[in-house]
Formats: sequence, structure tokens, C-alpha cells
Amino acid sequence: MTRIDINSFNNYGYTILKSFFSNDEIDSLNMTISDQLKNRCLINSKMTVDILTGELAGKRLLLKDTSDTLLQENYKLNDLHLESEICRNICLDTKLCDQLKLLLNDNPVAINSLAFNKGSQQPYHFDTY
Repeated sequence: MTRIDINSFNNYGYTILKSFFSNDEIDSLNMTISDQLKNRCLINSKMTVDILTGELAGKRLLLKDTSDTLLQENYKLNDLHLESEICRNICLDTKLCDQLKLLLNDNPVAINSLAFNKGSQQPYHFDTY
């Protein structure tokens, strides 16, 4: 991690770790997300979706109850790490945790995971436990 990465995190609330994970790892995660969305009605999951735009903006629904039309809106897919070993392995990756420890000056803890079809555009914030 460079000083630029740390400054970016401190100034803007994020940093970009280019090529940190392999293309295969990212492709596998993207395929998992795609499969979860496509097969959502068949999967007995408590995973939720926060709808960010449209008539139901601000609503949280179970993924399995989310229509194709709603998935055309901007949304957040919550807690994939609880359902997907691939996502969990990425969230808990030792190299990533080491980098996060440098940024946070403390040990990181995975408390949730979010996947977006489009960024939420939320300003930097801290979600409480």
C-alpha cells in the first residue's frame, strides 16, 4: 500500500487497490452474484435487497421476493458473505485484512457485505454495528 492509497482513504473514504484480486477471483464473485440474482426464487435465503431508486426507494425486501422489474432499479444486495463461500473468502482474505489494518490502524472485522449494480453515491459514513 502506498502513501497515495492511505491519503485517498483518509481524504475521500476509499482507496482503489488495483489488481489486488485476480481476474479469476473477481469473475467467480461476479458469477456468484449473477447466479444468486437469477435463481433468487429457488434459493431459500434470508439475503435482502435495499431498493435505492424508483417507487420502492428506501424499502428492504428479501431477495427471493424481488421482481425482475425492481432489479432494474439501483439496489444494494446485502450480506452475500453469509451465503457465498467465495464472497466470504474475499472478505476475509489475509492480504486484504493486512491492508485494511494499515488503513484502519486496527484489526478489521467483517460485519456485512454489499454488492451494487450501481454505486449508491452515499457520502463517507460509518454504519453502526
